Amino acid sequence: MSAVIRPATPADAKAMSAIARAAFGEGLEPDPTRLARALSQGLNLVAVSSGRVVGFAGNFLTRSRSGALRFELDLLAVAERARGAGIGAGLVAASVAAAKSSDADMIRALVASQNRAMQRLCRAGGFERDRTRRALYVSDASRGLGAGAAVSFALLKDAHLAPVCTLTYSGIWLEGAISQAAIDEARQRASADDMFRIGAVVPRADARLEALLLSNGFGKAGDFDWWAIRL
Repeated sequence: MSAVIRPATPADAKAMSAIARAAFGEGLEPDPTRLARALSQGLNLVAVSSGRVVGFAGNFLTRSRSGALRFELDLLAVAERARGAGIGAGLVAASVAAAKSSDADMIRALVASQNRAMQRLCRAGGFERDRTRRALYVSDASRGLGAGAAVSFALLKDAHLAPVCTLTYSGIWLEGAISQAAIDEARQRASADDMFRIGAVVPRADARLEALLLSNGFGKAGDFDWWAIRL
């Protein structure tokens, strides 16, 4: 099966959502305004065969604490009937090409450790896996939301709160020095912007961070690895 890869548009949402539901057990972002905004950015890609969407790559941009632009390869799914034809590899290659055409300093993908197929695609696509093994923790942004007292900048100076708007959710990623103050501030910002998820990717061996996140209502979503290409 041959496929043409092109930027996704809002008109592709229904087909993409069906593929996502079959692959991941959930569809795309339910808010039509947020989803249309994400699909209008030109970063997400679809593979089309015989006029039908048979796969997609969900991509978006973030900035690091230092301001470096990062191209995030967030999701990749191929319809079951189209698997084994190299479409996944084509979507990865097209995402790398899009990243190189942007101002990003890197393209990276957070891949579940048990997702052997995606790990193989990343390796074949020229990505390198970070040696530090990670765990992903997620929380409902409104869980434990306080009265909204301002958090001192001094308590946040080594933390980074990265807003994200993906194909499946909007929220904040906690990076850098994750603390109680950073978690509280992330919840306040997410609530103010009508976001619903907070996530943190931390080293598996960091028992202190794990305890802090669990005590704040985060749940472990699984073990993950960062794969990246420096551009």
